[in-house]
This record gives sequence, C-alpha cells and structure tokens, in this order.
Amino acid sequence: MNGAVQRRALGPRIGLDWATACSLFGATVCIVIWQNSRSVVLWDLSYILDSAARIASGQTPYRDFPFAHAPLTFLIQAGLINLAGRAYWVHVAYCALVGGISTVVAWRIVLNLLGDSFQSARAFAFLLCLPLAVLGVYSIFPQPFYDPDCIAAILISLLLLQGIDADPSSTARALAAGVSVLVPVFIKQNIGLAFLLATVVVLGLLASVEHLKGRPARPYLLCLAGVAGASIFALVVIQITAGLDNYWHWTMAFAASRRLPALREMLGIYSGQDLPAWLALFGLAVITLKLNNGRRRVLDLIGGAAISAPFVWAAAAVWFDSDDAEPSDQLLAVWPFVLIVALLAIATPKRRPPDLNLGVPLIVVAAIQGALMSQQLWGSTYAIWPLLSILLASVLVWLSRYTNCTLWMPISATALMSSSLLLAGGAYVAAQVRLNYAQIDQGALYRPTIPSLQGMTLRGAQLPDFEELLAFARANIPNDDGIVLIPGEDPFYFATGRRPQFPVLLFDHSTNPFSVDELMRLCLDRRIRWLIVKRELQLRGDPVEHREQLMSALRRVYAPVARLRNYDIYQLHPQRREAR
Repeated sequence: MNGAVQRRALGPRIGLDWATACSLFGATVCIVIWQNSRSVVLWDLSYILDSAARIASGQTPYRDFPFAHAPLTFLIQAGLINLAGRAYWVHVAYCALVGGISTVVAWRIVLNLLGDSFQSARAFAFLLCLPLAVLGVYSIFPQPFYDPDCIAAILISLLLLQGIDADPSSTARALAAGVSVLVPVFIKQNIGLAFLLATVVVLGLLASVEHLKGRPARPYLLCLAGVAGASIFALVVIQITAGLDNYWHWTMAFAASRRLPALREMLGIYSGQDLPAWLALFGLAVITLKLNNGRRRVLDLIGGAAISAPFVWAAAAVWFDSDDAEPSDQLLAVWPFVLIVALLAIATPKRRPPDLNLGVPLIVVAAIQGALMSQQLWGSTYAIWPLLSILLASVLVWLSRYTNCTLWMPISATALMSSSLLLAGGAYVAAQVRLNYAQIDQGALYRPTIPSLQGMTLRGAQLPDFEELLAFARANIPNDDGIVLIPGEDPFYFATGRRPQFPVLLFDHSTNPFSVDELMRLCLDRRIRWLIVKRELQLRGDPVEHREQLMSALRRVYAPVARLRNYDIYQLHPQRREAR
C-alpha cells in the first residue's frame, strides 16, 4: 500500500521533470539552429572540419602533422564524416544536440545542489537554468568547437560525480565517474587539466575526511581508481598511435608557448571598476540577512535584490546604451563577481556532513579559471555559462543556510538574476557580439549549392567566391596534387574530399610552427604544385605572420596562373617541376 502511494506521489514529479527537461532541451536546440541559420565563422569552422577530414582520411595528428590541440573534438567530427559523409548539416545537428543535452544536464546538477535546501527546488533550478537556452554551450558560438565540447563533458562528469553520493554502494557508478573526470583533458587542455586536478583534490580530501571519521571512503577511492585506470589506458593508446613524446610536445609545450598568457593578464579580469562596489553591496546584503535572521520578509526580499544587482545592471545596460560593446561588457562583468562570491562561500565552514556537492563549487571555479586562461573574459566565456548557473545555485544554498533567511530571499534573487540573464544574454547572442572578430553581418544571406556544404548560411560574397574556387579546382587541379592555401580560412578539404599533403592548414601564430624558410623547404620536399591565396578575408585583420616575407619567397618558385574573384592561383614553376 505504501509503495503504491509513493508511486502515485512520484508520478507528477517525474512528469514535471520530463516536461522541464524537454522544454530546456527544445529551447536550446532552437537557439543553436537559429544561430547557424544566420552566420558561419569560416576561420574556426575550416580548422575544425578540415582537420577532422584529414584525420578521417587516415592521417594521425601529432605524428603525421603538427597539432596544438587535444584530439577528441576533432576525432568526433572525423567520426561523423566517416559515418555520414561530408555533410555540413550533420555537424550543425551535432552542435544542437550537444547544446540541448548540456542544458538539461546542468539543470539536473543544479537541482541536485539545491536538494532539500529550498521548497520548490525544481522551480528554482528551472529559473537558474532557463537563461542557458540563449547562453548554452553552443548557443553563442554555434559551430563544432573544443570549448563547448569540453564544458559538455565536464557537466556530464559532475552529474556522474553527484551520483556517487546518491548510490555509494555502486562500484560501476564510482568507476564510471572517475573515468569521466579524465575526458575533458583530451578535449581542451587548459579547462580539462584544471577540472582534473581540482576533482582529484576534492576526492582525496573527501576520502581522507571519511577515513578519519571512521566512515567508509570506498566510493571516493573507487572514483580515484577510475581516474588512474583511465589515465593509464589513455597513455597507452597515445603511445601506440601518435607517440607520447609527440603528444606532449604539441599539446603541452608548443601550445603553452604560443597561447599561455602572462599571470597579469589572467588576473586582469578582477580589475573591473564596478567590482568593488558589487562586492561591498553583497557583503552589506549578507550582513543584513544574517542580522535579520528571517524575521522580516521585506528585508529578505531586499537582500535578494541586492545580491542580484550586477545582473540587473547588465540587463539595464541593454536598454540604456546603444553601443553593443557596452552591454556585453556589463554582462561579462558578472563573472569575476560570481567567482569571488563563490570562493567566499567555499571558504565558509559548513555544518553538514561532507559530500561531493560541497566540492562542486571548488571544482567549477577551477574549471572556469582554466577556461579564462585562453582569452580572459571576452574570448573565453562563450561556452561556460552553465558553470555560472551551478555557482549561483551553490551561493544561494550557502546564503540560505548561513543567514537563516526565509524563502523570499532566493525567490527575489533567482527571479531577478534569471530574467536579467535572459534579457542581457539574449541581446548578447542576437547582436553576435562574441563573433565580431569576423565580418558576418554584411551582405545578403547566401546558401551554397555544393552538396557537402548544405545547411551552411553566410552573408556576403564569401561562399559564392569559395564555390568558384571549388569549381576551378575540380576542373584544373588533379586530386593527387599537393596544395597550400593561405591563410586557410575556407573548409577546402572538407568540401572537396581531397587529402591534405601539407602539414599546415591554418597560417596563424597558434597553429603554424614553421618559419618562412621551413615552409619553403616543405613545399619543395612534399612536391606541392599549387598555391592558393585568398585576398579578402572574412576574418578581420591578417592572421598570417611575416606575410610579405612568405609571399616573396613563394613567388620565387610559384608562378600565377589564374585570378578568381577572391583568390589568386599559383603553380610551381616548370623548372622546379622538372627538377623534382
């Protein structure tokens, strides 16, 4: 009888959870598809898809060609190419699916964090994650990329880690959670390593505390065993395929030398002019809530509103400032505020048994700091907004317990933060501020006629000019001839199915390890017969280092043979071909 009553009680809750998950998933998918219907950033897309096409053709990164990135995003896209052929819409569907799943997983993590801290925890979790429809992992930058994939893997790992406490007797669950901790390292080095180290520290501390208190530490030790086992397996696979020396050189030593910022730059995110005022207001709100001790509802409402002030300010900037950059700066400025507040919450002693939910904020802060190492606030935050929702949930739980406030504090704070993030985030995405390093908003929309590019949409003449290049290559360049494309902005190899014969696909500082002289020797040693130079880029600015020196050297061995609307075509001098 009791079981039947319990099942009837759980029925509406399960139905509500499914409805919530489907609505969050559907909203996120729609935004990702909408974003892809408006624009494509060729520079980033070509690197991902051409590298994936190269791997799908049988070439091994790190061993056969230099590669400064972790492999999993590229391996996934290569798998899609092998499975479905060269079809761009498949990769759009992948982004939409990963984006929707990530939002749902973030919502489950937030719901687990809230637990029994609040009445109507499901409503709070939904509100905290609703902005992820427009700020999800693939909602801002909607093309296949390693940052969104890495955050998606971190979210799945956090959910699995939470499951250890839910079912501590399950060996398989603990081992699976440990294995999942390692996955982000092989998607994006800086984020994944920070996440791995922080998680191992948290698991080690939890195991130590449990052991000292005479309680079983088995689930945490099993999780650490999963991390260790997965690490050994990964190292063996890398040694067999690419070689550990090659992998370390390119993904760690070379990548750090080209992209690791100075400490001053990493700490620069905390130098915002408004940050001291927001922190002071937060401190005043906490003191007021603590002294009030839940006695006056109006003070709890005001305290919640004060805590959410930076978010409200970011939303107000959308209405009161006509410059797209200013509202986006205000939106991004919430990050250092939340990070500092979350660290304060982490440092406050907890009067509850230790579990993984206590360590989640520390793990998340570490992963965020790892992400911000790349391009600080402006360039690095586009995929990590689900982690912000998790931190906000942790802060609200801490505030409710520390100040003994009524439910009106989290109601006012959550409602204001959620609505503000929806408004400011929606404007940020609609204006495509994060993508303004490329010219994506000029000219009429164009959809390509090439079958492999179906599903791609771009403004201006970039795509029709690219189709002209593809037609020229199809008519004049044999499939087995080697080609160098400068700077490599277009997905040439993905579109044509040709096999790259030159080690460099993208000519910029972070991916090209060769000097001008080394590039020239490679062109001759590998019998590269064709040189294709793009004149007008979609990318703002010229990414090619030492362009004049490079082009001067290339023109000594390559002669012009055709001039298309946006491409200059060169062929190896006859004397050079005969010499080879």
